[in-house]
This record gives sequence, C-alpha cells and structure tokens, in this order.
Amino acid sequence: MDTKTRPEKVNAKVTTSVETARNNKNKLRELVETAGLTDAQIVHIVMVESMRPCGVRTLKWWLSGDEQKKLQRCPTWAIEALEKGLRRR
Repeated sequence: MDTKTRPEKVNAKVTTSVETARNNKNKLRELVETAGLTDAQIVHIVMVESMRPCGVRTLKWWLSGDEQKKLQRCPTWAIEALEKGLRRR
C-alpha cells in the first residue's frame, strides 16, 4: 500500500512545536486558575471531551513541564477539550 491510497490515521499523535507548547502551557494555566475546579475535575473534563486518557499527573506535568522536552508539552487537543468542556458548564 503506498502513501496515496493509505487512509489517514484517526487521532494520530502530532508533535507540538516549542512555541505552541509554551502558549498552550500558559493557556492551560489560565483556564485551570479561572475555572476554580480541582485537578481531578479538570482532568475529567479533558477526558470526556477529547475521548483520550489523561491523569492528574499528566496535567501537573503539562503545567510544570519543560517545553523543550517533547513528552512534557501540553498538546493543543487538551486545550481545545478543556475550553469546550468549560463552555458547557
């Protein structure tokens, strides 16, 4: 199967750039502070809206992580899921 006929992966992982990761981290911190919810409630919203696994440790890692390290970058899908979930509340 060549690249032209291969179907696109659904929910494929995309590497977040350093600049985007920095913006996402700041946006996440702002959303968490203004929401006034516990970390567990924030994580629940992200999991429900994104249909992806997420834990409290992951949230803390995104908030305190180093943007230079790929594994600690906050992905855009998490920000979008949290914004969507908070709008519904």
